[in-house]
Amino acid sequence: MPSRTFRSSRMGVACRAFGTGAFRRFRKDTCGGVMIYAGLALPIVLGVSGLAVDGSIWFANKRSMQATADAAAFSAALEMTRINDDALAKSRAVTDAEENHYNPATGDALQINSPPLSGPYSGNNAAFEAIVSRPSPSFLSRLIHGEQVTVSARAVAIVANPGGTPCVLALDSSMQDAIKINNGTMTAGGCRVQANSRHARALYNFSGGVLEADNVDLVGGYENDGYMSSTPETGYLPVPDPFAGIPTPPVGGCDYADLTFSNGYHYLTEGTYCGGISVSGKAEVEFAPGTYVINGGSLKTTGNQASLTGSDVTFYTNGSSTIEIAGNGVVDLAAPQTGNYAGILFYGDPDAPSTTSHTVTGNATMLYEGYMYFRTAELKVNGNGNGEASAYVGAVARTIRFGGNGEMVFSYDPTDPNVPIIAGGSTVAMVE
Repeated sequence: MPSRTFRSSRMGVACRAFGTGAFRRFRKDTCGGVMIYAGLALPIVLGVSGLAVDGSIWFANKRSMQATADAAAFSAALEMTRINDDALAKSRAVTDAEENHYNPATGDALQINSPPLSGPYSGNNAAFEAIVSRPSPSFLSRLIHGEQVTVSARAVAIVANPGGTPCVLALDSSMQDAIKINNGTMTAGGCRVQANSRHARALYNFSGGVLEADNVDLVGGYENDGYMSSTPETGYLPVPDPFAGIPTPPVGGCDYADLTFSNGYHYLTEGTYCGGISVSGKAEVEFAPGTYVINGGSLKTTGNQASLTGSDVTFYTNGSSTIEIAGNGVVDLAAPQTGNYAGILFYGDPDAPSTTSHTVTGNATMLYEGYMYFRTAELKVNGNGNGEASAYVGAVARTIRFGGNGEMVFSYDPTDPNVPIIAGGSTVAMVE
């Protein structure tokens, strides 16, 4: 059969009909070539198009999972600043992840590592790594890579100054001997001692001094001529003032003036005490719950038989007013557990002159439960006899001087339900 040539109106090319030698000419025949190429390319086109559609879904999942990883890493690090317990910090991370779209019932997986397994913070015990993975189904792109892919996200948060709020903190940023131990024993039970001073001798332990603390963290350096149970760590970041921004109580007019007690029992209520409160001899003074403003003068005790007692109390010293608790009498004072002054027993005016100095004595008959906070003033602590550990007692002041011939015990355990959480000691930062 002879071959015939015709022109296809659709293809726009000349096509040759099969006749004699058709198979020999098949290899060079161009009729229907576009359809062949289109058929061969169709699975690829569909796969790439499906990949674009599915990719947008995976990207949305990735963003959601990144938020989950960020929340988990940050909450683990933040919890570590409060309780200093690795297992509980990781448990908290899981709880916060579940509040941010983590659902193990749908196949989500969460891994919390401290230190991180990879990256620049691997080996850093103060860093927490959160890795979240989630199976994500394929819809249109399964022709290329199968039915599902695993999408993952990672985040790392680090604790600056790990260990939570110090129970002894000197805030001054440059002073020599910001913490100075002259004599006696300063014990920090399960909590940190820190000086924010960058001076080469930010802490000085004199020849007669003893510092019993597991963690002593310094921005600057130290000199030790006495005994320390652990070697201080230097080069730390300054700890932010944990009580910065707490409102000062209103001073107002005088509710009471120039009170002096040397004998008998006396029951006082909150208010403004102009000229201070002086207790000596065999006087017993009990304070009702509330805030006591000392406006001028001091809250002062002397002698070995005077007694101060009170629960849920805060003493605020206005201006250059002071706390002067001396002698070996009985002191049993506890700060509030809630409210603006939760955890604060003594609160010095944050604008007090830097020459202001407060004195507190501690021994077996003196129990202080709460922080002694004097942002711009010096705090002198004297330990006499064997110190008694309260649920918590801390000191935050511009500078701290310790002396005496006995022991003063500082402590802070935020896992105790009766101890209010003191925020602000350590800082948390997202670093990856």
